[in-house]
Amino acid sequence: MLVSTDLVASIAVAVGLLIGASIEFGHRYRDRGASLLEKPKADELAEIRLGMRDEETMPILEKLWEFLNRTNQELRKTNREMKVSELSLDTGRRGKFNDLINDLFQSFKGEIEIKQSLEDLTREYSHLGGALYSIAGIAGFGSYSILILSLTNWLDPFSLEVGSGGFIIALTCSILGIYIVVLLKRVGRKLKVYQDAMKKYLLEVPKLR
Repeated sequence: MLVSTDLVASIAVAVGLLIGASIEFGHRYRDRGASLLEKPKADELAEIRLGMRDEETMPILEKLWEFLNRTNQELRKTNREMKVSELSLDTGRRGKFNDLINDLFQSFKGEIEIKQSLEDLTREYSHLGGALYSIAGIAGFGSYSILILSLTNWLDPFSLEVGSGGFIIALTCSILGIYIVVLLKRVGRKLKVYQDAMKKYLLEVPKLR
């Protein structure tokens, strides 16, 4: 199964470029994921969460406090004691009370979403790096093994097996490529959530601390 050296050299260069690009981008994505765990990014996340509390959670807490204080004063005038557990049974007040509790829950939910987006980014950057390293390893070991042996006649009795092996290598790399595209889309969505929060709570409204 002798193959011309020119053809082997061309394929080897193409595979080498694929391996080099996979390793380079694998390093980049792994580094990005690692950087999200470092102190500067943790401090940035803390600032974003503080900004969200200042602008979203605290105003709702103030409204809830005012509502409870006003309710307490109104009940005292009728010689009754306010019990928060009974507000959900108070037909005149439970609507407002439930709305404030729901708003408070949503403000915490937004903060948790930002934190989760950063955790997802860390994990998915790691997966991206791993998938790219896998492509480099599979393409490098499998392709170069076949190319080197194709310069000899050792593979003549195994031409069907060689073809199947090449197909499996190409299929595996293609599946990994699709997985990488899916991961990149996920990263894009999570990164937009985090960047929007950073722009809103760190850049547009500077905090004086």
